[in-house]
Amino acid sequence: AAVAEAEATAAFEAEAARDALHTAEDHLASADAAITRAEASARLELALFEDGKATVAEVVETQRALTRALLRRDAARFDRLTESARLRHASGLALTPRTME
Repeated sequence: AAVAEAEATAAFEAEAARDALHTAEDHLASADAAITRAEASARLELALFEDGKATVAEVVETQRALTRALLRRDAARFDRLTESARLRHASGLALTPRTME
């Protein structure tokens, strides 16, 4: 009975880790898309500034938005690595520097 309970717990943990990894991967994809949009916005705002149609403050704000998007992507990458490690651990697989790339 104890073995069956341990196996059920391990299966549950592995499934939860798989779900969390998929969520982390979705967040990373969203973060990458946000960076693409923020980069385009920053380029456009800079071009407007160069044409005298935007202020320095507007350019700085688009750069801040880009920086925030980059930070969110870094956080999403960290979450993906964390959840990948959780899944490997729950599945009984080794955690090595190579597997965590």
